[in-house]
Amino acid sequence: MKFDNIELLREDIHRKDLQLIQKIRKRDMLLIEERFKKWENGSGWDDFIRMVESDADNGKEAAEMDFTPIKMMCKFIENSGDPLVYLKAVSVSHPGHPFCQMVIECETVPVFLTRLKPLEANLPLFFQDNGKKWLSELFDVSKGFVREKYESETQSALHIAGACA
Repeated sequence: MKFDNIELLREDIHRKDLQLIQKIRKRDMLLIEERFKKWENGSGWDDFIRMVESDADNGKEAAEMDFTPIKMMCKFIENSGDPLVYLKAVSVSHPGHPFCQMVIECETVPVFLTRLKPLEANLPLFFQDNGKKWLSELFDVSKGFVREKYESETQSALHIAGACA
């Protein structure tokens, strides 16, 4: 009888853990979405691209332009970083950057790469297989598809831990 109570307590704790994880993930995604909604709508990315192209044409250094969110994404791709962490980082550190807005506006990897086409020569990493794979994970995270995957991984880990106990 005591064993049944322990199992019920384990199941209750497991259920509460999953609910807490879901609440945290939902809160994180709502926070990111809220920060992104503060951005101005419009052609910020198109203006950014025009400035990059005009700087290149005029021989000016593009160093004065802020490429930090793009560089951050490159580092995340190179290191197979967590896309959710990237979204959190740019939503906090660069919420008004045109690149960040463009990422949110894009629904799919092909749309994103099409918008990024003017910078392809400077950013070949995005157009390679590992870049496309990471970007697809990023768009899955931004749409909330990761929650289900995360929950199933958590459940399988808990089942394995339960079997070992």
